[in-house]
Amino acid sequence: MMRPMTEKNGILSEGVGKSLNAKETDRNQGTVPYLPSGTPISSLVFLYLALTVVFTTPWVLLLLHAQSLDIGRGRLLINECLSAELALIARERGHHEASHVVWIGKSGWKDWDLKQVLLDED
Repeated sequence: MMRPMTEKNGILSEGVGKSLNAKETDRNQGTVPYLPSGTPISSLVFLYLALTVVFTTPWVLLLLHAQSLDIGRGRLLINECLSAELALIARERGHHEASHVVWIGKSGWKDWDLKQVLLDED
């Protein structure tokens, strides 16, 4: 059941209206851009940057450490679903043992069969 609006309720609702109008005025003046939900964009940009740093830093450190240990420069086999030019690019970039499935005469082989042959050669 709804109560009739009293003077007290009228003052409260008028105060809420003024605070919303003040927020609208801030939006119109362009001090801080807002999303339609009312969230300031600057806080979302800060959150994005913070999360990017938090989740990127460990991977960068791992890659730098792997490079100092010369990890990841072993043999590289490019599957036939990719171009043989990719193996040539890999060789130019320091993966000197890069090869393509067609080059080693295993075209059409299933991946699990290739895995066993490669492990036996290693």
